[in-house]
Amino acid sequence: MAASTTAKRVQLLIVVFVSAALLLRLGITIFDPDPAPDDPDLLTRMVRFFSYFTIQSNIVVLLAGLAVLKDKPLDDPWWRTLRLASMVGITVTGIVYMTILAGDSDLHGLSQLANYMLHYVGPPLAVFAWLIYGPWPAMTLSDVPRTLIWPLVWVAYTLIRGAIVDWYPYPFIDVELHGYGKVAVNILAITIFAIVLSLAYVGLSRWRRPVSPR
Repeated sequence: MAASTTAKRVQLLIVVFVSAALLLRLGITIFDPDPAPDDPDLLTRMVRFFSYFTIQSNIVVLLAGLAVLKDKPLDDPWWRTLRLASMVGITVTGIVYMTILAGDSDLHGLSQLANYMLHYVGPPLAVFAWLIYGPWPAMTLSDVPRTLIWPLVWVAYTLIRGAIVDWYPYPFIDVELHGYGKVAVNILAITIFAIVLSLAYVGLSRWRRPVSPR
């Protein structure tokens, strides 16, 4: 399907906003304006930056928006999967942060601004922009398993790396803090939530997709 001019303009807005938020957070990570004595080196900070699901989900939204702007074949399976993954990932990011993680942050200045953009503004902006303006590729149930590949790879990477370097991006997946049993329950709960979201977005895409003339 071809995206409408309005959809492209809205996705351009999303691309610009998400790029600004990511670059702001990346700049803070690189230059570390308020370093503590035990702050890690630049390479470690960069690896941690890209290890956050928040950062990855915003990057996926960015890629999905660029696909629209570049007139990619959005109805092809992997482009559909990219769009579905972007919606599921950014929704999980916003909801998990606001319901579980928000109380753990004590940020100020530019760090607070970047955090607000990535967690409070970006997720609903991306979701409502897609729901209202599209484009709505022909998503199917077969897209759901492919959509889960990235989050499950993230989980495996996080647990393996965490066991090696003793660092986890979020408390709910911190094995040192909760143990493998509790972490497994947390992961299962979020995975089920992601599956439900995937099914909901497949249904919404079918509902919003224009009916082709016969």
